Amino acid sequence: MMMLMLAIGAWAATVTLSNANIVAAGDGVGGYQSWTLTDGSNNVWNAYAIKNKHSNATSAYHFLQIKKYASEVAYYIQVPELGAKITSIEMTVSSSNKPMDGGGNTATLFFSDSNTTSAEDTGVASAIGDGSVTIDCSSLDLTHGFITASGAVRIWDVTVTIDDGTEPPVTVATPVITGETPFDENTEVTITCATEGASIYYTLDGADPTSASTPYAGAFELTETTTVKAIAYDATGAASSVATKEFVKEEPVVLTNVATVAEFNALPDNTVFTFTGSLVATGQTGKYLYAEDSDGILIYGNIGQTYSDLAVIPGGWTGKKTTYAGAPEAADPAGFAAATDHADLAPEEMTPAQVTVDNAFRYAVIRGATIDNGNLVVGNESVALYNSRFNVDVPTDGGVYDVIGITGFFNNPQFMPLEFVPQAVDVATPVIEGETPFTESTQVTITCDTEGASIYYTIDGTVPTNESTAYTASFELTESATVKAIAYDATGAASAVASKEFVKEEPAPTCATVTEILALENNTVFTFTGTMTAVAQATSANGNSKYLYAQDADGVGMLFFNAPVDYNKGDVIPAGWEAKRTNYKGAPELTTFSNMTAATETAELTAAEMTPAQVTVEPYNLFHYAVIKGASLGENGTIVAGEESVASYCDRFGVYFPEDYEGKTFDVYGIPSWYNNAQFMPLEIVEVVEPVEPEIEQLYVVGTFNGWSQVDGMIELTENENNEFEGTVELEANAEFKLIAPAEEEGEWIWFGGQDNNGVGYYEINASQLNTEIALVDGANFKVVEGGSYDITVKGITLAPEEKGVQEPLVMVVTKTPTAIEAINMENVKAVRYYNVAGVESATPFQGVNIVVREMTDGTKNVTKMIK
Repeated sequence: MMMLMLAIGAWAATVTLSNANIVAAGDGVGGYQSWTLTDGSNNVWNAYAIKNKHSNATSAYHFLQIKKYASEVAYYIQVPELGAKITSIEMTVSSSNKPMDGGGNTATLFFSDSNTTSAEDTGVASAIGDGSVTIDCSSLDLTHGFITASGAVRIWDVTVTIDDGTEPPVTVATPVITGETPFDENTEVTITCATEGASIYYTLDGADPTSASTPYAGAFELTETTTVKAIAYDATGAASSVATKEFVKEEPVVLTNVATVAEFNALPDNTVFTFTGSLVATGQTGKYLYAEDSDGILIYGNIGQTYSDLAVIPGGWTGKKTTYAGAPEAADPAGFAAATDHADLAPEEMTPAQVTVDNAFRYAVIRGATIDNGNLVVGNESVALYNSRFNVDVPTDGGVYDVIGITGFFNNPQFMPLEFVPQAVDVATPVIEGETPFTESTQVTITCDTEGASIYYTIDGTVPTNESTAYTASFELTESATVKAIAYDATGAASAVASKEFVKEEPAPTCATVTEILALENNTVFTFTGTMTAVAQATSANGNSKYLYAQDADGVGMLFFNAPVDYNKGDVIPAGWEAKRTNYKGAPELTTFSNMTAATETAELTAAEMTPAQVTVEPYNLFHYAVIKGASLGENGTIVAGEESVASYCDRFGVYFPEDYEGKTFDVYGIPSWYNNAQFMPLEIVEVVEPVEPEIEQLYVVGTFNGWSQVDGMIELTENENNEFEGTVELEANAEFKLIAPAEEEGEWIWFGGQDNNGVGYYEINASQLNTEIALVDGANFKVVEGGSYDITVKGITLAPEEKGVQEPLVMVVTKTPTAIEAINMENVKAVRYYNVAGVESATPFQGVNIVVREMTDGTKNVTKMIK
């Protein structure tokens, strides 16, 4: 628990702080947070500005950390104006964790009487290491101040002592109760009080004493367990605090004598005993002592003696019978004497099946065993090998051994090896061959160099014997299997057991959508067969991490972490790549890529509209191109829409809130994300500007077409029932024009042109611009490529680009009126050919005179003359 205490004069007003009453007061610098402290009584010590390293309000860090680096501001503890002189500050400090600038394990702590973060502007400096430190401030006239550090230090249990110049109140000393506890038969109790002339009263029943309780007149005796409480009163009737002391009478322990391990095993649990017989030590390590007479015993605890193997342990020691993990155990051992002799004890021969709880802790040998996957195996029997107790090297050569050790039991039988003695083996170990890993099947062959040897094998992982399947020819595996083989010569002598694992690899699953990826188990490797379009890509500041965000054809997004190929917005990521589906900070992501290739095509991306509350990991709605419309921006980095908000993370793409965001509305384009909590990473923050409807009653087309001047060539567009202006204009090839409307001042005009994208003074209306909405601005002329009749309609439905010209919410739609020939061609003509005066044929008109031959849909032909 972190504590901050204020000691005032000779007495202290104490503020005890815990995680429950540390209140976040806003974001700090570099991930640190500022905290406001409360004292648990609804009193806010808001003058204390504590910079405390917490990641969030529920963090489990219970210390203050002060750090100061070169050219950076120190984090600090601020002591408020107290109205009294500060005499000292005491705290517990650790500086060994992350010392400043590669220094040692000390730092310097400064205490000053000003709002300072500079080591040079200090009142008192103290070089500190780890432990408790007290800074004497009595030579300074300090009534407030700051604690800063020249290094990285962690501080807790802070006490600021001040002197307000007043005398402390007179108090009655708390009584002191003395006496032996625990005691056997009785104990004598005395009670004293340091306040001269005070009267003492006490109780023996646990109740709080008062002046009506038993007066203390002298020492008294207790013969039973009792709680003594006492209080003192001075001559004025002022009372002390209540003193309490518990006196416990210990009942004598009756020990049960046992002479053999069998008698010990028969005791009920928790029986305290004396072992009167002798035992032979078979193994000792740490707190574990194994011994036996005709049965084995485990003695656990601080033995106080070291016994060599087969040393005789004298009787007379004590302990408590317990059961641990299913086996009897002698706990709380005491009274062991040094060994007096050694015994000639041979290990008892056992098979793996004979290692049971009834035979636990016996000195034994298992002969002719092989080691297989942590088990001792003899024929068809096996027992778990527990090597951690004595840490003997376990052979890995597949040989046959006589294993000497101690039988054990820990919920199941175990064998604790002391020695592996190899048996002489003259039969060569079989050799198992075959492809692994494999996809569909593999062929297995087994050979033995011992001439005439018979080979037997298993494919279920069990140890083979001469009763297993006889090997006569190679065989096929279609599933994962562990093949084991043994060879016998003509005398029946056996080889060591050979083992080989064959693994069938399942093909990686395929996914065509992000939804299918999300359905995979975590850490599944898969192949993606669908299409993904890149939304944005960023690299971390240190260059070690890359973040690629992309979405599938359904608009569902995914995060690619450290993808090996770079993509731009709109790049289509070719199908066929592999990745691993993982989770990080609560959200899915992809890692470990292969077969990713560069983009060869692009696709249009449309931002999906969403609200802050829709940025969720469940249901999944992350990592795609999105927009939160009509949002306001909060001071604490939040994006707010209506009653909903979501935290922004601007560092990923370096798009930050504009400085003048207050009171404005924005459409925030970006990527919804998740890092333990919902985030939105802005790509573009666009201010929403409400359109102003222009008051236009008349609208004209004017320009240099058909030989007309800008003055003489005005053609009025008429207003229809939809409040749109429309009309038809004959335009020559490359003719330029603008639209004009009368201004409020008589004789003045409002001129509307096009957005000048090409820098040559006109906005070209070509085939791709026909039948599309063109924003009107005070800019360049419009220019048509082909001459002909054009229908012009002006609508007030959108807003011109912010950086271009007058902000009038008008758009123009231009439609080319088809000629009669073109109309006929569309409806009745099957094919058209053009001939010039020289007789040259073309599928398109020549400039000048054309002879037009049309083959009609009814099979007839039509010949006309036209001039282009």
